[in-house]
Amino acid sequence: MGRSWSLLSSSSISYQKVLVTVTGTVNLQVRGGMGGVIESLYSVVKPICFLKKIMEVSPPGGRLGPGRSEVPFSFILSSEDINSRGILYESFHGGNISIQYLVTADIIRGYLHKSLTATVEFIVESNKRISQVVPLNLNQSTFT
Repeated sequence: MGRSWSLLSSSSISYQKVLVTVTGTVNLQVRGGMGGVIESLYSVVKPICFLKKIMEVSPPGGRLGPGRSEVPFSFILSSEDINSRGILYESFHGGNISIQYLVTADIIRGYLHKSLTATVEFIVESNKRISQVVPLNLNQSTFT
C-alpha cells in the first residue's frame, strides 16, 4: 500500500534529491549495574542493520511550492532486500534488546541550506507464516 509524506511551508523550497529510506535494526543494551566489567564492554555495541532500502521519490533538482506539498511513495520489500534468511523479524522493544523498523524521508538541499528529515517507526507483526513480499503500511509523515 502506498503512502505519502507532506511538507507545509510558507515559501517555496528548492532541493537536490528527495529520498525515502526503510531500515531495520537490532539494538543490544546492557543496563548499568546488571553486569560486570566484561558485560559493560558489550553495552556499547552499535546497532546491527539487517534491512536498508533507499528510494529516490522525486526527480532530482526541483522545487516544492509554498503551502502543502505531498509526495507519494510505496515500498514492496522482497526477500532479497531483507537479509540472508529472507525474513522480517517482528518488532520488539525489551529491556536489553529491541528490533526496530524506521522510514525516513529526506529532502536534500544545497550547500547553504540544511536538509529536512522526518522519521516514523512502523511495526512488523507475524501471524506464524513467512511472507515472501511484505507491503509497507504507513501513516503520513509531516515536515514542520
